[in-house]
Amino acid sequence: MHIEKNICDNVLGTLLNIDGKTKDSTNARRDLANLGLRKELHLQHDGNRISMSLGFYMLNLNERRKFCAWLSVKFQDGFASNIARCVSVSDGKIKGMKSHDCHIFMQELLPVVIGGFLWPYVCQALINLSSYFKELCSRTLDLSVLHQLQANIPIIFCKLEMIFPPAFFDIMVHLAIDLLEETLLARLVQYRWMYPFKRYLRKFKRYVRNRACPEGSIAEAYVHLECLTFCSIYLRDIETRYNREERNSDVANELGNEPCLSVFSQKVRPLGTVSSKKLSDTLMRKARWEHHNILKEEDPHNINRRHRSQFPSWFKSRRAIRPSEVINDIYALACGPDPWVASYAGCIMNGVRFHTKERERHRRTQNSGVVVYGEHNGSPIDFYGVLHDIIELRYMGRCKVYLFSCAWYDVGDSRRGIRVRDHLTIVNTARHMYKDEPFALACQALQVFYLTDLTLGGSWQVVHKITNRNVYNIHLMTIVDDENGDDDSSGGEAEDDVHTDLHNYPPILESESAMGNLLNRVDEENLPVDPAIISRRVPSESVDNDSFIDDDPLDDELGMDDINDDDNSSSESGQHLYEETDVLNMLI
Repeated sequence: MHIEKNICDNVLGTLLNIDGKTKDSTNARRDLANLGLRKELHLQHDGNRISMSLGFYMLNLNERRKFCAWLSVKFQDGFASNIARCVSVSDGKIKGMKSHDCHIFMQELLPVVIGGFLWPYVCQALINLSSYFKELCSRTLDLSVLHQLQANIPIIFCKLEMIFPPAFFDIMVHLAIDLLEETLLARLVQYRWMYPFKRYLRKFKRYVRNRACPEGSIAEAYVHLECLTFCSIYLRDIETRYNREERNSDVANELGNEPCLSVFSQKVRPLGTVSSKKLSDTLMRKARWEHHNILKEEDPHNINRRHRSQFPSWFKSRRAIRPSEVINDIYALACGPDPWVASYAGCIMNGVRFHTKERERHRRTQNSGVVVYGEHNGSPIDFYGVLHDIIELRYMGRCKVYLFSCAWYDVGDSRRGIRVRDHLTIVNTARHMYKDEPFALACQALQVFYLTDLTLGGSWQVVHKITNRNVYNIHLMTIVDDENGDDDSSGGEAEDDVHTDLHNYPPILESESAMGNLLNRVDEENLPVDPAIISRRVPSESVDNDSFIDDDPLDDELGMDDINDDDNSSSESGQHLYEETDVLNMLI
């Protein structure tokens, strides 16, 4: 967690050239001059004026403002905090991001936003780094993918070393390699990271009322809380922490008995004010229960057209054949729904909060994106869309069916409708398909959210699939008889291999994209440098391999106070420079 946050601070500080956070500081440029590396990035002296060129991995002021303006994104409810509060668009700076904010930015936002500003080589390296952290933090780990990441991470860091200055690679950056070894030993990260403990410590901080004695305030409030928790066990008919419903809890079945049909057993809790309206005959036919088996046996051609015209009358006539054997749910379904339906602007289904596009217009969250798995031209496909209305169909016996009325994006056109790039799925929200088929069962829909794609621009949006809280992808495991052996681990690992798409984590090649020859941005003006912030040590013109060793400590020259005052300058000081030069000469 802390390693990911520090790497995120290094990346953001260097890209946006944030004072105190950037690893491409003045002393870092002087280190390059002493090492004789990247002459284009050396400090430039023009009389008494000192300046440095803008690196190819840095953004100018207009790009920084556009970068920060893009960060005013909307996430789904409960996914992340409002990152826009940490952004200053006018200054082009980001500050005050918490650990979880950096976690979200590193894994979800960074691969999307950098495509519109940086060179392809730089983007590819940062996207690979983001995929590395995203796979480590996934809820399901696959050993084959972890071994592939173990082979990829050295190449990723080699590419980053060709991009960023040496001062970028402090101890926290190098510790990212050890995270993979730790994951192979201790497995899932969710049971080991510090987010629950930091939230609990934040809870303790809110207990403080007497700032002169914070420990006493925390202890006293903790004792009171334990007493109230113990007493709440014996309280009835009032809301306590033991019977309090969750914020996004759905409602149980209102009927006396459990319905036999799954279509009537959807766990949906409508939100907002209900409005009644009458569906047209065309929409009513599309909203009925569908079937295809008999039509396929008769004639496999024009199934959908014949189904829409024949099914209602056929199903209604079948209910009178054996009325004693027809259950109530089948009878209610055959009678058809009431043409007057209820319309809602929001609902909670299976613990997930959905809002219509109109309702979330003035909200800070985005809960209208949906995805439904289906078929198109005989091939399985994911239908992405946006929710426009939530309809409640009412049947006999208080049976209800909830439908989502959506606008589906054109995912059938691989050039103008949908594209796949760098582990990202991008859809064109200006193109739609199946305009006459807007409905989907609420239980069939999953939630996604969309982010503006800066590479393609216009109406192109990046799709982000998410896994909601308390939802786990538990695979079915084959039971192995004792006669075949006592080794239980082999069956579980083989099952994980089946359900993992290894194509999402291919091996990283050393020459995926060519790196440009220019190391600085010649079309941008140089950045002025204040001579007062430069280290007092005069840089040498060249490094002598025979006399580079200096046994005298640099603490007396620089002072320990200067080292403790600025953590960033410590990695760029003269001591760090001479230690790196010592290692280089030993290797030579």
